[in-house]
Amino acid sequence: MNNRNNLIKELETESGLELNIISLIYNNEVEIEKKDVDKIELFLNKLSYANSILIIHGPGGDSNAGKALAIIFRKKFHKGFWTLVPRITSSAMLYTILISTGVCISKKSVLTPLDPSFYYKGRYLRACIHLNDNSDEELQRKARKHWENTTNFCMKILNTPGSICVHPDSLNLNKLEIIVKTLFIPKTHYSPITYLDLEKMRFEYLLIDEQDSFWKTVQDLISESLAYLSRENKRFVIDTSAKSEEK
Repeated sequence: MNNRNNLIKELETESGLELNIISLIYNNEVEIEKKDVDKIELFLNKLSYANSILIIHGPGGDSNAGKALAIIFRKKFHKGFWTLVPRITSSAMLYTILISTGVCISKKSVLTPLDPSFYYKGRYLRACIHLNDNSDEELQRKARKHWENTTNFCMKILNTPGSICVHPDSLNLNKLEIIVKTLFIPKTHYSPITYLDLEKMRFEYLLIDEQDSFWKTVQDLISESLAYLSRENKRFVIDTSAKSEEK
């Protein structure tokens, strides 16, 4: 058993709750890809957990992979699960947070907005940049279609009971559209969505004190995971207190 497993076991004890903790940490130098999702799903299929907290850290990446990952977690933990963002969760990985029951953050946690990207002629492109690209009609069409599909996906998530949206039944279409606009690049790609934004959107969240012993142990886990990923040149690690998978 490695030190990451021991730290997760310590967190489960410190929480005082009958919950299992899963840690999905991405190398800061890579982005989520479809092939990662398949490997993560295989790992999750081996678990018999019912209630879980997912610690998640990553720089985003392919939005379709991000959507697929979110659906896999929701399918696995259909009764609900909480996410925990100790440092940063960006763009495509935000879908998993939206589909969770709620998110635990500190004032220093960074959630960056959704920024849908799509594959076109050998490159990943940001949809927002090409929505009005008159120089390439096919590119413009793909950008608008991807943007619309992502918007519809978010609307569907937020209108699903058990998602991070506190009262989905009380939201009308107009309110949902306002929330989705907040999630899509409010200022710049890297301007964070803060806990105050979560509050305005009526999302379920828990603000944790950075000096809390539980939170400090979470930070130790992140540091340990990132050091391992850098040292071994791995893309990500997914850990529980008993099992690990590294890719």
